[in-house]
Amino acid sequence: MNFNRWLRRFSSSLEKFLFYATLGFLGLMVVVQAVMVKTDIGYYLNSVHRLEGEPYELDKEKHSKQEDFSGVLKDLDYSRYTGEEIYEVTLKVIPEVDNLKVIINEQERKVIEGKTVTVEVSAGDLIEIYGEANKEVPVTVRVASSPGLVSPEEGKEVLAFGDYEMVGWVVPQNN
Repeated sequence: MNFNRWLRRFSSSLEKFLFYATLGFLGLMVVVQAVMVKTDIGYYLNSVHRLEGEPYELDKEKHSKQEDFSGVLKDLDYSRYTGEEIYEVTLKVIPEVDNLKVIINEQERKVIEGKTVTVEVSAGDLIEIYGEANKEVPVTVRVASSPGLVSPEEGKEVLAFGDYEMVGWVVPQNN
């Protein structure tokens, strides 16, 4: 038997096998994705579907200590993960107006009466301004102070035209 002929026959049969295996794999992938879209079946096959919309809570008893690279167990700071730490953000309004509201996570938190207002926020909160401002002359809202936060940064200015205006997401500094 000639080695070249055997090699050609073997490589052509291997190529056919790989082609049909790839085609079968792609077909199986399309079928699996179609099954996952159907919610009553995908619910049982995928844990993400089961947990969708439910807040995730860490088991503090089970995960209270973490081993660092040196093998030493250390306590974890859960305030970074659960948003338990409270920060204060002070907003200054120029010119002084009434009927301007501070919205935190789509909920009215405070009404700005006068020139400044201080709101308490947690990591990950969204700060917005809403109110009846003059659409031709906007109101300037400046972040006067935000100690311990990267965002919204002090000095940031937002022009409020009477619609929802985003001041920023609350992002704490890394310790």
